[in-house]
Amino acid sequence: MTTRELVEQRAKLIADMRALVALADASKREMTAEEDAKWNEMDSDADRLKSTIQKRQKLEAEERALDTSAAPVSAEARAIIETSEVRKAKEMRAWEAWLRYGVEGMTPDQRSIMNTRRSFVSSSELPVEVRALSTSGSAGGYMIPQGFSEELQKYLKLFGGIRKAARAFPTPTGNDIPWPTVDDTLNKGELLAENTPATSLDVAFGQVILHAYKFSSKIVLVSMELLQDSFFDINTILRDLLGDRLGRITSDYMTTGTGTAQPQGCTIGITGAQGTTGSSTTVTYNQLLDLLHSVDPLYRVDGSWMFSDNTLKGIKKIVDSQGRPLWQPWSTAGFASNIAEDTILGYPYNINQSMADMGPGSPAVGNISILFGAFNRFIVRDVLEMTLLRLTERYAEYGQVGFLAFMRADSRWINTNACKYYQNSAT
Repeated sequence: MTTRELVEQRAKLIADMRALVALADASKREMTAEEDAKWNEMDSDADRLKSTIQKRQKLEAEERALDTSAAPVSAEARAIIETSEVRKAKEMRAWEAWLRYGVEGMTPDQRSIMNTRRSFVSSSELPVEVRALSTSGSAGGYMIPQGFSEELQKYLKLFGGIRKAARAFPTPTGNDIPWPTVDDTLNKGELLAENTPATSLDVAFGQVILHAYKFSSKIVLVSMELLQDSFFDINTILRDLLGDRLGRITSDYMTTGTGTAQPQGCTIGITGAQGTTGSSTTVTYNQLLDLLHSVDPLYRVDGSWMFSDNTLKGIKKIVDSQGRPLWQPWSTAGFASNIAEDTILGYPYNINQSMADMGPGSPAVGNISILFGAFNRFIVRDVLEMTLLRLTERYAEYGQVGFLAFMRADSRWINTNACKYYQNSAT
């Protein structure tokens, strides 16, 4: 199937979904259980098609970029690149040997390569069982090599939520970083008469401090038989497991964290409006419109929505006074775009499963369930020196090896006026 055919197939599914909603509305009733199940099935199929379309379009865009690339790489530059790739490949081979067999199963060259990356985690910060695993005076772990770290960072971003929408700020070390803040949207210039001096208007600068809070993956247990099986892709399995666990815990704190001794969540420190009585699990067209226009036009230029998948399901069923859905799928009309984006009231959205749900049967009473704003004013800081520990002796009698990853991260708003929230009513 071509990309265009996939787009047309998705458009047909969405039209059928709308027809089911319209049928229920015409009869002034809720959808039946059978209709709801059919709607959910088509919604899942439409989401899968969207993912396939996005991947194809990204590949096609990259292929076009390669075709129109600039001057060829010089021989000297190619040698540097190849040297870097050779070093990275050696590093990854040493890394996999350590994952599978531990220090004892590595060659002297591989040990030398990994020792240059050895993590200097303070042993006082580790559990007693982990400290007992020290090898050659270290804490028993290694800094994750570049190749594995790059894949893990991509996975964390693909995990979705706030990381996908926020401004990423990776740093090589974990020291506190002051970030300047300013909001000049209320200040104006002036009209001057001839020979009249200009007045001054100071800009009020502030700052937020980006910290580096430590997160753990908890221990991942892998059997020795699997580690010794060369067909077992240990790198991919660990990346997925560590990415899932670290992605979920950091997403939770980067969404609802208080900002005191933990990251500040994107729902914290901003203002918004609460739904009227009776809107404990719903939102209306007018409430979404009010939320959209509560954000200054300066920030709406970069604006997008954020909510959970269950909330999206509810919004997809809302129509305006003319019966037109607020949710609009990307279709053949937007085929020229490189990336497929569905919209609500003309703006894209991000799914964040760490946000409170809103919808029939959801526990969203009184919770912040929808955000709209410029999430590039929200900073996600990751310290790139991730560490992985290999726990061999602790689980030896079970024929298992434990892996434990640490990462450090923080998140903060640098402009709390750039985003507003909708909060469900308490009753």
